[in-house]
Amino acid sequence: MEKKRLNKKLAVIISLSLVTLLVMSFIIFLCVVKFNKNIYKGVYLGNEDISGYTPEKLAKYVTNISNELKEFELDLYQDSNKIYGVTADMIDFKVDVNKTISSVINFGKTGNLYNDLKDIFEARKAEKHFKVEYEYNLDKMQTLLKNIDLTIEGRVIYDTYSVEDGKLILTKGKDGYIIDSEEVAKNIIERFESLDGSMLTLKLKDAKSSVLSAESIKKEIVKQPKNAYIDESVAPVKFVKEVEGLDVDILEIQNGIDELLTMNFGENVEKTLQILKPAVYLSDIYYDVYNDKIASFTTYFAGSQTNRAKNIEIAAGYINDIIVMPGEIFSFNSAVGEITKAKGYLMAATFSGGRVVDGLGGGVCQVSSTLYNTALLANLEIVERYAHSLPVSYVLPSRDATIYVGVLDFKFRNTRTHAIKIVTSYSPTGTLTISMYGTKEDIEYDIDIESHVIEELKPKTEYIEDESVEKGKEEVVQGGSSGAVSESYLVKKLNGKVIDKQLISKDVYSAVNRIVKVSDK
Repeated sequence: MEKKRLNKKLAVIISLSLVTLLVMSFIIFLCVVKFNKNIYKGVYLGNEDISGYTPEKLAKYVTNISNELKEFELDLYQDSNKIYGVTADMIDFKVDVNKTISSVINFGKTGNLYNDLKDIFEARKAEKHFKVEYEYNLDKMQTLLKNIDLTIEGRVIYDTYSVEDGKLILTKGKDGYIIDSEEVAKNIIERFESLDGSMLTLKLKDAKSSVLSAESIKKEIVKQPKNAYIDESVAPVKFVKEVEGLDVDILEIQNGIDELLTMNFGENVEKTLQILKPAVYLSDIYYDVYNDKIASFTTYFAGSQTNRAKNIEIAAGYINDIIVMPGEIFSFNSAVGEITKAKGYLMAATFSGGRVVDGLGGGVCQVSSTLYNTALLANLEIVERYAHSLPVSYVLPSRDATIYVGVLDFKFRNTRTHAIKIVTSYSPTGTLTISMYGTKEDIEYDIDIESHVIEELKPKTEYIEDESVEKGKEEVVQGGSSGAVSESYLVKKLNGKVIDKQLISKDVYSAVNRIVKVSDK
């Protein structure tokens, strides 16, 4: 009986020992597996087995992926032609390193013992795949897609409209293609994520040019007139210029859109708009402030060059009687608008590619240059101004101002206390005078403009072989003229004494090469 009791006690001790051993083994397992800092077995990042990676090794691996992206470039093709190259920095595409590492490191370590062990064992039996986390700038992606769309061959050009001189001008576009933006964006992201640099052929969609809506156009262009007024809430008081209103019958717009359907690319339909006059103009309340001539400048041209003279007359007419308020910026391109045949502009000599050629509106730059000198003499702030590529004959070097609508503009700011009015005077015999009228300041400076040629650039002679020229003879196509490196200075005087002298600009004018045809025999 005693022996039986002893055996039973021994069995209990052995059972307790086994349980204790199992508990200790489980605790050791938890310490080794559950609280292991390294990546668990069966865990993948993308297609890479990262089992056993330390946090440091994982961080290095993810950083390497990020570095590879910086060198990666994806070529986009339209059919067999490469039209664009995309790099990661164009859309700020990059690996979200912290988010990627955090999602992997935290696997199996959430704190819920049951779920963590379940995840760990399932990863051992079946692979657990994590994705590399990426991020990019959505706004930059939209800009990229627009730029890609602009490069495709045969892209659609939509019908457009503009308002000029009281007219609604509808312009016919042409049918073509657009990129499938959603699909292209998706493909770009996928290629960056996989670092797949094989050529990507763009998916295009057919697009019609006819997109204009009569209702939308009317809503955008119709506006009520606004009276000029004096804003006495600020010091000094501000004179606010009037705004003319516009109105148009929606049926007229629709008729114009319908007419476009039968027209060819680039052709226009014009519809007259109703100008709504304000009851009060600035001149009604500010009529006596243009009594003083602030500055004036005259340039000359050959009246025999009738096309050029006509272009000067037209452009000068657009800026005549314009009022520029204190603090307001005057834009030559905004005032003159597009240079088109519809406005009466003709072909005349202009600069292109370092040569003198015929171009639509040749001579308009003489108007902007004359206005530039007037603005300088009026001691106004020059906001934007560009020199010609070649010397001009109507002003001294560094005293010209070239314009090119949509690209190069001439702008000045009225820094005077009162408004100024631009007045142009044109004579077909060969003179253009631009004056500015306003109210003189308490202190008025006398302004001089100095022009200095630092270096003369000699022209070269270019020979063109032409079989139509008799052997031994030469035919001069273009006479040469010297270029220059020059500077201009603004000199301020008060009571006859120089009180300030400032550099306005330093410019380089290329020489006009002499071009000669010779026989190729």
